[in-house]
Amino acid sequence: MSHSGNKVHAVLDATFARISQTTEAFSLELTPRDAGTIVTVSTGIAKVTGLPNVGYEELLEFPGGVFGIAFNIDENEIGVVLLGDYWHLHAGDEVQRTGRVMDVAVGDGLLGRIIDPLGRPLDGAGPVQASLRRKIVGAGDLQSVVRTMKAIAASSIVQYENSVLALADYSRTVELGLTVCLQRLGPEASFLQPSPSSGPRRIGAVVFGSDQGLVGRFNDVVSEHAIRTLTELSGEPQVWAVGERVHSHLMDAGLPPLEVFHVPTSVKAITPLIGRILLASETQHADSETSELHLIYNRPGSGAVYAPVSQRLLPLDAAWIGELARRPWPTKNLPEVLSGGTVTLRSLIREYLFVSLFRACAESLASENASRLAAMQRADKNIDELLIDLNSTFHRLRQSNIDEELFDVVSGFEALTDIRLPS
Repeated sequence: MSHSGNKVHAVLDATFARISQTTEAFSLELTPRDAGTIVTVSTGIAKVTGLPNVGYEELLEFPGGVFGIAFNIDENEIGVVLLGDYWHLHAGDEVQRTGRVMDVAVGDGLLGRIIDPLGRPLDGAGPVQASLRRKIVGAGDLQSVVRTMKAIAASSIVQYENSVLALADYSRTVELGLTVCLQRLGPEASFLQPSPSSGPRRIGAVVFGSDQGLVGRFNDVVSEHAIRTLTELSGEPQVWAVGERVHSHLMDAGLPPLEVFHVPTSVKAITPLIGRILLASETQHADSETSELHLIYNRPGSGAVYAPVSQRLLPLDAAWIGELARRPWPTKNLPEVLSGGTVTLRSLIREYLFVSLFRACAESLASENASRLAAMQRADKNIDELLIDLNSTFHRLRQSNIDEELFDVVSGFEALTDIRLPS
């Protein structure tokens, strides 16, 4: 067991080292931006916080394409005059700096046109060339952000999938250890059987979701599956949620979690999370005699496809225990169990729980990033189509203005020619 365990640890260390090298070699250029939060919205005025570097009369961008002008700048709060319809704005919405004051382009293209203070046409006579140019620049900036998110999601998928593959050898080692202990103690060991409980039956469940958005129906799918699974089980559900988004979905469904954990942002952060989940579940089991523990998460498939799955961790499946007890040892060198079979078996069961939770978390993170990658691919395609349409309209409008100027020149030349010709 010791030699096999060292071999597995060596495989894990080598795999994580390769992952770290890949991550360090992968570099992205991120553009920093200032973003604040709406505190309150009243009649034409919004109070904003979180923008300490905003300038006086700077133009701020709100959700839905609404803009505002920063006027009253205090130390902790900014008063913003809203331009346009603001009925959809709420406290907590994000506000972004634009780095510019309000300005309107000038030129012959605006002669006879009716526009608002932001340069948007109000006369129904088609777009203004200057406003189209701004939309093209804005769409290009948005596309660069989308493509950066695509690259990050693709890199994250590889990391989490590699971590699951690296875990396979360790999982097999744990199963071999369980095989040895079960052959010595027998699958009927007393602590492997569910303990009778005089109180109500409690069903524990760990539901993995996401903290961030832009993941399509990722959280909807897993929360719906969790609600359906727990409803089919007879007992009082006790849920731990991993991710703020899935926590909100469970709260809305009348299934408030006992505790919410933040989603890990790297492979290295998964292990501390699993430790906290195991500690919370063991504490709850000791206090309220939780009779079962289930895992509910999204498992990745091919491409951006994923499907919700559920797995019962405790009590251990009787058929699986029997199969392990009957499994032959793969080599002629029979192992020895140290420190007593019961103590070793308990430790191996805890390792089995750790492996199962780690795999579920890593597969959920791979599914989340696959869903985000698919959403960013759709967004990138939509932006491409929008840019094609905007550029086409811009060039058509520009050509129309050039044609009008040429016609004016030709007409002026003909008029001057007629005047100079002798009668």
